[in-house]
Amino acid sequence: MVRKRNPNPRPSRPINPSAVDGSPPAEQPMVESLTESAAVKAECEKALTSLRRGNHTKALRLMKEACQRYESSALVLRVNSTISFKVASLMDDQNTKSRHMRSAIDSARRAVVLSPHSIEFAHFYANLLYEAANDGPAYDEVVQECERALAIANPIDPAKESLQDESQQKLTTAEARISHVQQELRSLIQKSNLASLSTWVKNLGNGSGREENIRLIPMRRLTEDPMEVRVVPARRPNEIKKATKTPEERRKEIGACCCCHTAPAQVQFNHHCRG
Repeated sequence: MVRKRNPNPRPSRPINPSAVDGSPPAEQPMVESLTESAAVKAECEKALTSLRRGNHTKALRLMKEACQRYESSALVLRVNSTISFKVASLMDDQNTKSRHMRSAIDSARRAVVLSPHSIEFAHFYANLLYEAANDGPAYDEVVQECERALAIANPIDPAKESLQDESQQKLTTAEARISHVQQELRSLIQKSNLASLSTWVKNLGNGSGREENIRLIPMRRLTEDPMEVRVVPARRPNEIKKATKTPEERRKEIGACCCCHTAPAQVQFNHHCRG
């Protein structure tokens, strides 16, 4: 017996393009992005840990490899800048110090280019420019970068571009974190203007200002770097933090110690007198 065909065939399902050309579904790019972000943070934390343990060569090598592996990651460049700056601050040879400092500034500049709405990256870049500045035009460049950062309409929350989890941030809201960085930028503008004026006055007093051609980088301490906070070693369970005592508390403690030492001798003396 021959079966008749259904005159109203069931409509065929739409073909999934990914089943034909092997392309991932729509949700896949987001998953890959999150996976890559986790891998980037892991690479950065590994390099920062090596730096903290004193293995500067390994830290620089790990970041060089990470920069090659994640060319479009602004976070990798930002951390590479941090490590280069820290290594520069440890160098005694001025040529080596200057080389690492130039590397730090270049990485920070590239990070700002890749993430132009990052107010934290811009602040760090401006700080490095300030560290290396030695004349009026250089300080003007610092001010220009600070003003550019302050003019960002919708700055990225610094917590979104940090190795710290949002729960580890000292400031609990994005508005507070952005406002804090903006205040740091305004402070840096003031410092740069004062330094530029001071340099101008010094050059005016020196006449030609030839002494300014050679300058040692003093490596002033930057504000707390969010890229380093996460790798600070935790205090051991049996380690007790020493309390800062006031002079009055110290005087009472010394008096108590003296009483403890003199009390047995006083008792022995009284007993001898009674005998």
